[in-house]
Amino acid sequence: MAYGYYQQSARPGWGTNQYQFGPPPTPKFQPQPSWGGTDFYRAHAVTSDPYLFDHAWNRVQEFGGAPAGGMGVGLHEARHWHRRAYGGLNEISMMAPNEVGHAAAYEAYRTWIHNSSMYEPLSGDIERQREALTGLAVAEAARLLQFSARPADNYARLAATEAAAHTASYIFYQVSSHLCMTYCTFGLIYIH
Repeated sequence: MAYGYYQQSARPGWGTNQYQFGPPPTPKFQPQPSWGGTDFYRAHAVTSDPYLFDHAWNRVQEFGGAPAGGMGVGLHEARHWHRRAYGGLNEISMMAPNEVGHAAAYEAYRTWIHNSSMYEPLSGDIERQREALTGLAVAEAARLLQFSARPADNYARLAATEAAAHTASYIFYQVSSHLCMTYCTFGLIYIH
């Protein structure tokens, strides 16, 4: 769990506005080439019940990965919510479930980019990578929600995981489109 990791890392400034995040915790699982989003979710989730991931992923697919009318946010706004949730300022207890989801999606993205073992087994399959990142984000949202003011509220759980899924998908497209504009011209595209 990333929240506890940052809390216990004893990095200077935790709990202040000056806190600088280091690398996220290394995942405690090794993805396999055959894995999909459900597998990533189950490997990182508190519970292995796939309902939260299935529900959130279906909602993302309904909207085609777009921000879905405010359900998902981009990289910069997700970073803002991440700092509020994970930075030790005790703001997690005051955040709405969708804000918790945005923060969790950004943490999943950080885990993704800092650990090539997350995406390398999936080769260059863009859609499988997006689904896998979404699975991580949904699991992280369910974990992070435990530290919020509404840890057992089913509505909050659905709202947080849905927001995490939409945000992760949106961030994935945002980053991959930037990488493609930079590298596709030269034929060097490998999205992560």
